[in-house]
Amino acid sequence: RWEAAAREVARNLEGRCLYRMQGWWTIELCPQRTVRQIHYSAKVEERDEILVGAFGGSERVEKRGDEWVFVQEYEGGALCDLTQRPRAARVVLRCAQAAAEKMGSAAVTRVVNGGAGAMGVEFIGSARELSTCMYEYEVVTRELCGKEVIKNGGDGSDGAFEQQQQFRTMRCELL
Repeated sequence: RWEAAAREVARNLEGRCLYRMQGWWTIELCPQRTVRQIHYSAKVEERDEILVGAFGGSERVEKRGDEWVFVQEYEGGALCDLTQRPRAARVVLRCAQAAAEKMGSAAVTRVVNGGAGAMGVEFIGSARELSTCMYEYEVVTRELCGKEVIKNGGDGSDGAFEQQQQFRTMRCELL
């Protein structure tokens, strides 16, 4: 089942952290543990850090457009001064092939095409604030591509399967 494969991919990320620089903040996403926003000052030992959320065990499979993704909820972050509620995040694991088609990113394309060390390479493909102090981080991974997906969302009741697209060669040129 695709859901079981997605859970295994998520578990295999445990113990590592992924980073993305976005404006003032560096996002630190440690799968199965925490998401933080960190701002490093000119002095390396000084930094501002905000806990966005901790993984609480809530996970599910969702269909977004024509693609299946695996979603994890991170809750109980630092109190948001604008809403007076804890920050929270949704982490979405998706196939690198679909991400490359959506974003047209050279980095994603390198992962899809098996560039140096690509197998097992994951990164934060996008980060956005859905609403005040509620975030969504997209983790792009090649490991979710080519897995069987159950059409009805994972409960197996109708027994119908659909196969995600296999990899195809993409060529990128510097402009």
